[in-house]
Amino acid sequence: AVKKAVDTLAIVPTRDKISVLSRKIYNVMLWHAQEQGADKATYSARLRDIIHLVEFNSNNTEVIKGYFRSMVTTRVEWQSPTKAEGTNWGVSGLIAHAELTTVRGGEVMLEWSYSPRLQPSLLDPPRYAKLSLFIMSQLRTHAAVVLYEICCRYLNVGLTARNHWTWWRPVLTGAPEGMNDTYNE
Repeated sequence: AVKKAVDTLAIVPTRDKISVLSRKIYNVMLWHAQEQGADKATYSARLRDIIHLVEFNSNNTEVIKGYFRSMVTTRVEWQSPTKAEGTNWGVSGLIAHAELTTVRGGEVMLEWSYSPRLQPSLLDPPRYAKLSLFIMSQLRTHAAVVLYEICCRYLNVGLTARNHWTWWRPVLTGAPEGMNDTYNE
């Protein structure tokens, strides 16, 4: 299970949409990084291990590169939906960088890093929700993944947030406010 900091569950994109597959890949990368330790500057994993855990059934690395580009360029606001975790606010990309390299034997490796300000709370969170990567791999929409994360937050932490529905819309859709007038994912 990945330990996801509760104040990173309500990711609010500021410009670009976050796809369901990007969110799942992000969580798998977070799990690999947590396994490797919070004190590293960069993290790495075999690309096939990342895509296997999200049940991505394609060998098209251009599609995968698009997801990594999106994670680097998509600005998100990080804030807790409740005051119990504090009132801190921040903005960054989901990841700081991503790099694919082919090593001996043709294995493709992914290397990535996080924003130095966010890395400690992402990799060694003081308050977190435990998420099953297996259950998450079965979910097919962005809203389903977000709702699953919120339910795990409630199960593990016991706190719920009471915000106006307009606050939750970009969180559940993965789209910045005003980007879509209709719900598509």
